Amino acid sequence: MTTFIESQIGGLGPALFYLTLFVIIYLETAVILAFFIPGDTLLFTAGLIVATSDDLNILTTAVIVTLGAFLGDQTAYRLGRRFGYGYITSKNKTSLNNLLGKAELFYEKHGISSMFLARFYPWFRTLIPFLAGVAKMNAAKFGVVNLLSAITWGFGITCLGYFANSNPQLKDASRYIAAFFIVLSIALAIKNYLSRDSEKVA
Repeated sequence: MTTFIESQIGGLGPALFYLTLFVIIYLETAVILAFFIPGDTLLFTAGLIVATSDDLNILTTAVIVTLGAFLGDQTAYRLGRRFGYGYITSKNKTSLNNLLGKAELFYEKHGISSMFLARFYPWFRTLIPFLAGVAKMNAAKFGVVNLLSAITWGFGITCLGYFANSNPQLKDASRYIAAFFIVLSIALAIKNYLSRDSEKVA
């Protein structure tokens, strides 16, 4: 996956590289149907690319990613606050509605802290902001937690990829780290599918 991402965005000029990152990360969180985008892997790979480029800057990259994540969540929050559950249920996507139910339980269990925790949980980071909007969470509190989680996620994973390239031990493990994110996403998808089938049987 990292090789594929590198082949797609590694050769882009600085402006287009930053714009592509921003758009993809924004869409992952702002558009509910884009929950499948592998954001963690993209950030890690972006860090690897920046580390080997003379034209790209790691600070600029991390800021762009953070901004895309923050604005994406703000958009999802507004969609949830404005349209409610109807925005998703009207799509008539069984798997998506099933994920929404799980995200709702996660939100109810952890409250406002779910905003921060979900940022590091594939798929939930797309759905939790929407649910926060549906629940009419205080906009100011949401904005603060959203910003803090976006900074931690955006800078953390992007810089991990960046420093992995310059550290021999981390560089050797970089593919495994990226693979971990991919396997985690697949495992969650399988778990979701199996639990959905068990619910149908019940």
